[in-house]
Amino acid sequence: MGHIGVAGDERWGSIHPPASPAAARVAWAAAVLAAPQPQRVRDAAYDILERALVTYWYSNTDGVTTDALCERHGLDRFEFRRMAARIGRALPDVDQGTFDQWCVEANVTLKQHPPTPGLKRADKSGHLAAGRPTRGRSPRKVAAVTAGAGSDIRSSVIHQVKGEQADAVLVVIPDDNRTAAVVGAWTSGDHPPEVAENLRALYVATTRARRLLAFALPDSVFETVRKHLNAEGVPTRTGLLKAVGRYRR
Repeated sequence: MGHIGVAGDERWGSIHPPASPAAARVAWAAAVLAAPQPQRVRDAAYDILERALVTYWYSNTDGVTTDALCERHGLDRFEFRRMAARIGRALPDVDQGTFDQWCVEANVTLKQHPPTPGLKRADKSGHLAAGRPTRGRSPRKVAAVTAGAGSDIRSSVIHQVKGEQADAVLVVIPDDNRTAAVVGAWTSGDHPPEVAENLRALYVATTRARRLLAFALPDSVFETVRKHLNAEGVPTRTGLLKAVGRYRR
């Protein structure tokens, strides 16, 4: 139910990761995940981090797809994607130090995220390394990502942002026949089975915000939510969102 954020611009569509080496591709992923961008770019970054993770731990992947490798090693595909998202947040800043230093820290990050508990690396062939021409360069320059590129705002449906966070999040609650039942269950504490899935989605959406959470609410449930938040001691500010019709935040 609902969406997070609003649409951003399309400038990231022209950005592509370096063809090689693997370390430069991982630095590209770290750079693009550190700033807002369209979901397709984030997905490309997660794909790269998944490949880096499986190569680091299992070494020779023989060109096999990540899906096939997860099946081969008994890894839950969804959880593996979430691990890639956590690694993306944990990788070192691409604007600090030299690329060889960055690779050392990035390998530490990969080491801290074994796909299964207690796993030991097959060998050391899968670690990230800076080639001689790139060792003293800035990680961002090696990644070929311009600082400040992309939009400041992006939009996602809720299931796409599990495991992610943002400083500010706007949750758009749809004006449909589900809303009154879900808001009623949320504010009353009575959670019937028929709204359980929507309540879980609402929980995921609201817990993505680090500092600021906003709701775009239809008039039909606005007062119910406002009174509930005030009763729980949650500081709120309200206003009319004219751009999206009869919604308030």
